[in-house]
Amino acid sequence: MTLDVIQPILADALELPLQQRRQFVRQRCAGDADLEREVLELLAADEEDLSLVDRPLVDRAPPRDAARNEPETPPHSETIGPYRILGEIGSGGMGIVYEAEQRDPVHRRVALKLIKPGMDSREVTRRFEMERRLLFSLEHPDIARAYDAGTSQSGHPYFVMELVDGSPIDRYCDLHQLDLEQRLRLFSRACRAVQYAHLRGVIHRDFKPSNVLISDGEQGPAPKIIDFGIAKALAAGPGSTSLTQHAQPIGTPEAMSPEQAEGRPVDARTDVYSAGALLYRLISGTGPFSEDPSRSSDWPSLQRLIVEQTPVAPSVSSRVRGIAPAGVSPRRLESARELDWIVLRALAKEADHRYQSMADFADDVERFLRHDAVSAGPERWSYRARKLVRRNRVAVATGALATTVLVGGSLVLAVQAVRLRTALEVAQTERSQAEQVTSLMSEILAGGDPLREGRKDVTALELLDRGEPRIREELADQPAARAELLRVIAQVRRSLGDDSRAAEIYQEVAELEGELGNQEAVARALTGLAVVRESQTRFEDSELAAREALAAACASDEPERIVAAMQILGWALARQGFFDEGERFLNEAIELAQNRAPIDRHVTRDIRRTRATVWNRLGRADEALAELEALLEAEERQPSTPTYAISLHSAIGAMLIDLGRSESALPHLERVLEQETDLLGSAHPQTLVSRSNIALAAGNVGQLERARRMNLESLDILEQTTPGPHGEKALLLNNLGLNQHGLGDLDAAETSFREALRIQRAVVGDDHPNLAFHLSNLARVLQETGRSSQAERHYRHALALRTKHLPADHPTRADTEVWLGALLLESGRPREALPHLELGVSIREAKMAPDGWQVAEARSWLGTGLIAVGRVDEGLPLVVDAYPVIRAQRGDHWWRTPAALQRVANAYGAAGDEERARETRALLVQRHPDRSTRGGSHGPR
Repeated sequence: MTLDVIQPILADALELPLQQRRQFVRQRCAGDADLEREVLELLAADEEDLSLVDRPLVDRAPPRDAARNEPETPPHSETIGPYRILGEIGSGGMGIVYEAEQRDPVHRRVALKLIKPGMDSREVTRRFEMERRLLFSLEHPDIARAYDAGTSQSGHPYFVMELVDGSPIDRYCDLHQLDLEQRLRLFSRACRAVQYAHLRGVIHRDFKPSNVLISDGEQGPAPKIIDFGIAKALAAGPGSTSLTQHAQPIGTPEAMSPEQAEGRPVDARTDVYSAGALLYRLISGTGPFSEDPSRSSDWPSLQRLIVEQTPVAPSVSSRVRGIAPAGVSPRRLESARELDWIVLRALAKEADHRYQSMADFADDVERFLRHDAVSAGPERWSYRARKLVRRNRVAVATGALATTVLVGGSLVLAVQAVRLRTALEVAQTERSQAEQVTSLMSEILAGGDPLREGRKDVTALELLDRGEPRIREELADQPAARAELLRVIAQVRRSLGDDSRAAEIYQEVAELEGELGNQEAVARALTGLAVVRESQTRFEDSELAAREALAAACASDEPERIVAAMQILGWALARQGFFDEGERFLNEAIELAQNRAPIDRHVTRDIRRTRATVWNRLGRADEALAELEALLEAEERQPSTPTYAISLHSAIGAMLIDLGRSESALPHLERVLEQETDLLGSAHPQTLVSRSNIALAAGNVGQLERARRMNLESLDILEQTTPGPHGEKALLLNNLGLNQHGLGDLDAAETSFREALRIQRAVVGDDHPNLAFHLSNLARVLQETGRSSQAERHYRHALALRTKHLPADHPTRADTEVWLGALLLESGRPREALPHLELGVSIREAKMAPDGWQVAEARSWLGTGLIAVGRVDEGLPLVVDAYPVIRAQRGDHWWRTPAALQRVANAYGAAGDEERARETRALLVQRHPDRSTRGGSHGPR
């Protein structure tokens, strides 16, 4: 069969999408079996080399006629034009690259790329010709130069380019143990070179480590970009030809963008995606996917992997997989998150969500190196402010002090200069201010007189709303008195549940006191602000306020203020998942309170209560519970304040719920609710939280109707007192949905979850980690009602939000990973599920009680996934050992308990142990005769 017959059919087939080619060839060959076979062989070769490159066609037997007409790989002594071949360097998508020697008109060694035998179809030849013209237009010191082009004696196109003596960038960095900054600077420089090509209408389309060679020069290591062999003109002129058709994927799988994999049009943002994959490998030591895509020969599965799988954050990948590259030490706190933000933005599945150019990508990497706020980070004032403070630590004294506390773990107490004033001046000033303040407060409080108002229901908030303007106006010339009264008002508003206004006033007070130079008062106001931000679940903002409060407290030499700031800072860190760091601050605060300053004993007790909660998150549940019970016993022997006893009962109740002991938690929580209702009223936000906790515990012990009723009552109260969107309303609706789910009313649960999501989005916007909680619960209902694709989309959205905004190993990240993995298992995709389940187990084992039900359930799902891929010996013990833990801590009434037992039965069946499988199924019927009844309200988080 001659190529004249084959090539027209092959060229037309290459114009079609992959899925249409085989049918087209059958029709064109019209029953000629030999012709059809040879065209299909060439198509297969083209698809393999262009979709899964770096599998050279010279390793395959060429078709019969191609073998007669195409030359073999030239021997080392053969010459091509004026170039003598010295040896083969490598094989790429369309060409074989040789090291060659040029003698005329200059003597030099070069790299010569020759089109592969069997690949010179009209379409491939057009691509090669375009490649030659494009490369000659690129003159950049970090891009390999093109010297010459021509046609070999046998009629095959070739071109000659600069021979680069270097190593792939990832190999070079590891071999020379480059640190993170050195890696990032090389990477940024390479991005700038590709940007140069983009501005000249060229995209690389295969920007991978082996195409970024690093060589040592006089100025240090420098990159050279090679092989624009599958580049594409961005803005081709008249008569130009697109290098590739939309349906013909070209590139290395690890670096291939979703649009490449799906055969959609590409642009400069395709190289941005590939660069993201390269940076991922540089900082984590592995690629962005859970498995090596180049090893897959199944294109549909590989395509789905590229298009659908959300990479884990590189900081998690390097830690979980244990393959952090040499020379890269783990970054603390924000630095690791910033790199995650940068890489994951570049790897966004939708091109519109990536950096829009390689220059933008390089700019953000360089911002990171300068300690500036990166554009991939959250658009929050707190993040921008924190970067400003950290960038100017030397110039800003408070920033330097905060750093000393954080890194050194010890307190540096600055001595404040005391300004001398005469006793007479002090007495006169204070007497005048006291008289004016007393008069003003008397008039404000008189507004609550029923006889004066003509009504008896004047609220405290109304009095504060009236009083604030008068305080600002009448004390305008007394900033110290004005600041102190406003601080008290902020504290009262916080107690009354008006967090938003309290935060604004605390911020105002901190600025006022700062102008007055009163660092102790600044610390007090900022500590109050940190507490409010924590209450609003704005944990990063709470951390920032606490750090600033700590710096001001150190400057004021006030141990009590230092202790208070360290306590809220430790808790803010713990709330973000930085439990070890949070515990260190709490330990330091306790030591200072006990040994270095005459601080009230109740302060130490309160910090110990906070630390016990952190211990629970660190997996030290028994130790934490014992600490809380000891504190409660001491409080009952020697009472301090009613609110402290309430806080202890509340903490114990919450911890018992986490430990799966909801029945024991109920007495504590019921006592809390009773006392808070008497003290604060039924409509106070804290009372509503306590009511919600009781509903949660009640649902967990099977009191589903009681739980539903309590949540409805709370919603009615909240609607009457705070109409409109409210974060607490979203939480109550979510809990109601969990109750309805437990009762088996999935339609009602879906309605509640959707409304909760709508309200939460109205409160925090579209880009906030709090949305993930509601997305996951809605996804679970969608999954159970057979809408798996919608459920998967919601899980992945939740995972993306948590990946972007939370620490890489935050416990809630594990929740989403486990539930997404479970969905993929149920959808018959165990290999995709395993990475999610493995990561979920890893995070839960590190961050939760190792013998708790959360870890056990994650292991049960992981074991199920291992069994599904044939690793029965590994998976069976995980599934079997998990069930007793889940049952003991959650009870038979919990709807996920029978599901865990069902997995045990299935596992025994897969292992071929029919007797135990039969016994387990019988046990399932005995313990759960109606498996459709759900007995719990603790759903996905």
